[in-house]
Amino acid sequence: MADPSSQPKGRFRRTRALEVPVLTFLIVSALSVFLGYTLLQYRRSGIERQSALVTASVANEVSSQLSARILALVRMAWRLEVLGPAPAEEWEADAQLYLRGFSGLQAVVWLTPSLEVKSSAVREGQTVALEWASAMTESQRATAGQARESMNARATPTFLLPDGGSAFLVFAPVGGPEGDQGFLVGVYRVNELLADTLRENIAPGYQIAVLESEQSLYQRGAATEAPEAPWVQEQPVMVFGTDWRVRVWPEPALFAQRRTVLPEVVLVAGILMGALLGFSLYYSREAQLRAQEAEEAHSRLKGEMKLRQLAEEGFRQQAQILTQLEDALLSTDLHGYVTSWNRGARRVFGFHAEEVLGKYLPFVSSSEDPELFSRHLLPPLQANGRHEATVRLAHKSGEEFVARVSLSLLRDDSGADAGVIFSIRTAEAPN
Repeated sequence: MADPSSQPKGRFRRTRALEVPVLTFLIVSALSVFLGYTLLQYRRSGIERQSALVTASVANEVSSQLSARILALVRMAWRLEVLGPAPAEEWEADAQLYLRGFSGLQAVVWLTPSLEVKSSAVREGQTVALEWASAMTESQRATAGQARESMNARATPTFLLPDGGSAFLVFAPVGGPEGDQGFLVGVYRVNELLADTLRENIAPGYQIAVLESEQSLYQRGAATEAPEAPWVQEQPVMVFGTDWRVRVWPEPALFAQRRTVLPEVVLVAGILMGALLGFSLYYSREAQLRAQEAEEAHSRLKGEMKLRQLAEEGFRQQAQILTQLEDALLSTDLHGYVTSWNRGARRVFGFHAEEVLGKYLPFVSSSEDPELFSRHLLPPLQANGRHEATVRLAHKSGEEFVARVSLSLLRDDSGADAGVIFSIRTAEAPN
């Protein structure tokens, strides 16, 4: 048998042999991770700063263009306050100048204080923009009330036009010496306004989206999903009550151009170098250990062969002793089928081993009790682990005799019951 102490010794040696390679690998890998992480953070911060600057520029452009269009409407309201109401033809002609001068502005409507249409000017082909007036929502009426209270222009949330486009309203209150004269309302089509504002010369190489809450109002460029931060930057646009957000991120070509692979190369190259150094040191030490272990294994093998020879000799002697005992020794499985039969059993019962192996044990029972094994011997044995009884048995010749039987349970390697060992003593064996 192998020396048990040799296995922990071998594991200890291999553990010691791994210390230097593993330590080398960890140090080189840690330096590579640190350097790669530093380069990665530098790259990320550069892209983040650039994206933030571009986003701020886009948000300022949207805010300024939106403010210019709304302030034009406010100036019209001021003129009405200062100069008083003009004839309808003159007012509509003035409004048409504003419609032609500002993209996105679809209609200008003069509402009475009770929000009824007093006069209107509509861009050619955009009469659909006025259909909102017949079904103004509670939210839009609330915005009109806020504009009247603050005497300042207020924008409504966006809504869908009957033709499928989206728009928003701006209420500019009209006051003056005569008191409340209602509102000038501008109807702005969102997509046209933003498309004219966010032309290709604004933030080239970047995709731009304008959102209200989680609803997308406009997107410039292909409709691709925005990547994760820090590539995506957002800025609010809050002009006269609007609650918009500008979202900006690099287009794939620009993103790939700015996204250098140097951090990943440094990281992978460093880890591979650490692994190569570690493996080189490990295999060098492993070769030394294997040579040493081979010598020790050769010595152990000699000792094990000697011990095995002695053990086998001992097993043969034990088998001969058990076979040649004068006391009757036999064993069965739990069902009563014979599994071993010594010379003493042959003397007591008259059967040779080849006659009984594999056969049911009760053939040696007396004719008075054919269920001796299953009813009287096995149950108390399984209950107590051992059992002794004086029973009547039968010889091969048919002659019956009285014997003292000692029974023990035979267990397998797992400790489960596997069979029964019988030791039978009789004062005199039948002839």
